Amino acid sequence: MSSIEVFLIAISLSCDAFAVSLSKGLSTSKVYLKNILIVGIYFGLFQALMPIIGYYLSKNLGVYLVRYSHLIGFIILTIIGISMIIEKDEEENDLYTPKIMLPLAIGTSIDALAVGVTFSLVLDSIFHSSILIGITTFILSSVGVILGDKIKNSINIPAKKIGGIILLLLGLNMLFEYLS
Repeated sequence: MSSIEVFLIAISLSCDAFAVSLSKGLSTSKVYLKNILIVGIYFGLFQALMPIIGYYLSKNLGVYLVRYSHLIGFIILTIIGISMIIEKDEEENDLYTPKIMLPLAIGTSIDALAVGVTFSLVLDSIFHSSILIGITTFILSSVGVILGDKIKNSINIPAKKIGGIILLLLGLNMLFEYLS
C-alpha cells in the first residue's frame, strides 16, 4: 500500500474528528492555542493508536472489532451529542477536559480499529501508516477548531447546540453504516 493510499485513508478517518473539532471551535467563546493543541493531540493520538490496536488484535478479535465498531461509535457520539444539546450550565473550560475529550477521541477513532484489522492483511508494519494517520488527523482537527472559531459569529443558533447536532449526525451516520 502506497503512502498516497494511506494518506487518503487518513483523510477519510479524520473527517469525524474534523467535524467534532469544528463544533469545539463553535462552542468556545474564545479559542486559545492550548485548546487547538488539546483537540489536535487527543484526536491525532487516538487516530494513530486505534489502527495499531486493530492490527495487533486482528488475529483474535478482528471480526468483532469490524462488526461492532460503528455501533460503539454511534453510542458514544450520541450520548455526548445529546448531553451537549440538553445541558445548560457546562463551563466552557470543561469542553477540553479529559472527561469530555477522551470519549470523543475514542468515538471518532473507533472506525480506525477496523482499518487496523484491514491493514494487518496488507501491511507488514503498521507504524508508518499510523504516524501518517495521526499527523493528518492532528492537522485537520486543529484546522477544524480554528475554522469553527472563525465562523461562529455568523450563525444565529447557539454554538453548543450545533456541536451537539453535529455529534448526533455523526452518530447516526455510524449507526446507518453499522446497519448496512
